[in-house]
Amino acid sequence: MKIKIKLDNYNSTHGFVARNELEKQATECFGIDWTAEDDVSQIEVLLSHIGRNDLSVDIIDWMDENDIIVRERLYNFSEVKDIIVDFNGRKGYGEAYLDDKELNDWIDKNINN
Repeated sequence: MKIKIKLDNYNSTHGFVARNELEKQATECFGIDWTAEDDVSQIEVLLSHIGRNDLSVDIIDWMDENDIIVRERLYNFSEVKDIIVDFNGRKGYGEAYLDDKELNDWIDKNINN
């Protein structure tokens, strides 16, 4: 079961951890008495640690506070094309290509974890 993450803006790794109740996971990743350093990198590490590779972390340059945004990962056309090519390449010769349910299952397993 995926840990629920609030898709929102944050001011630091500490704010992200507190709001999403990830204190235990933060300690596992960064040790006891960890400090916030590179917020985006630390949040990405935490998301990966809890298996939430379906989310992305970005900085909003023009904002002073709450400038870190956590949102659903957006795929560009090139990434989607690569996913489809990789998926189809794993199928045997002569098999049907790109069954929607099978592709969705493959994406969930390989990308969304």
